[in-house]
Amino acid sequence: MNYMVAIQALDAMFRCVVIVITVKIQEVRQQSIIMVTIQAFNVMFSYVVITVKCKIHTTRRKKHNMVAVQAFNV
Repeated sequence: MNYMVAIQALDAMFRCVVIVITVKIQEVRQQSIIMVTIQAFNVMFSYVVITVKCKIHTTRRKKHNMVAVQAFNV
């Protein structure tokens, strides 16, 4: 079970990285893309925190908030 949970956590982390990069590209902030991506890969176990940051950055757009919540739940 622990093995399966670890796989799910990694899967959610990578999905979160994609979400963050997509959001940052839409906001046209290249420095933020680099910073958040480095944080995501260096701190693998804090993917939940990164997802929360993604939600905070996209409070203006409900669609992105929904995607971030899905990544958080999975």
